[in-house]
Amino acid sequence: MLAIQNVSVDHGNLRALWDVSLDVNAGERVGLLGANGAGKSTLMGAIVGLYRTSGGTIQYSGTSLGRATTEDTVGLGIALVPEGRHLFPQMSVQENLDMGTYASSGGSSEEMMEKVFGLFPILKQKAKQNAGELSGGQQQMVAIGRALMSAPKMLLLDEPFIGVAPKVVDEILETLHGIAAGGVTMVLVEQNTHRALGFVERAYVLENGRTVLNGSADELLNDPDFSRKFLGLE
Repeated sequence: MLAIQNVSVDHGNLRALWDVSLDVNAGERVGLLGANGAGKSTLMGAIVGLYRTSGGTIQYSGTSLGRATTEDTVGLGIALVPEGRHLFPQMSVQENLDMGTYASSGGSSEEMMEKVFGLFPILKQKAKQNAGELSGGQQQMVAIGRALMSAPKMLLLDEPFIGVAPKVVDEILETLHGIAAGGVTMVLVEQNTHRALGFVERAYVLENGRTVLNGSADELLNDPDFSRKFLGLE
């Protein structure tokens, strides 16, 4: 479904990604792991057209994303839940969700709104409340719901649990499992390695802008090099 081959990305004179390759099959849950500054968010941004690639190719269901805009990628069925949520705090929950229908790949806004409220009932209760007044976990639900409003086939989640209480993290993960079971492909960027590997089926590890490891969740957990570098185990 998603094929990234030898991709590099520059931020001005600074190279953020060097020769990154990965594949995501339809219906998979795939993790993107690594320390801060490894290039994970840059790769997510390159997929959705926020950053131009300096080399390599990104293909989604056979379509090249090399010159695609964010509007193009949403129309193709890719939605990003950005790090930091990027909500409009002075707008209501419902207004923030409505923003997700821009360049939607399918489904009416009313139908999708009801689906989002079904997944996150608390948002229906707070539909008229300003998003900036919600808790961190509720704001994250709005960010995920906004992405779902475009009826995506692939959902990219960039550090979705920062500032979210552990109990709410568990609730959101359970909801994400249900969304994935409905056929939505997911790519998760997550600092908490154990949490990420408990959710995804496979993962890629980035270090200094390069892909250094990949494998199933079990394979990575049993890899001594991975355990030493990313789990702090000797």
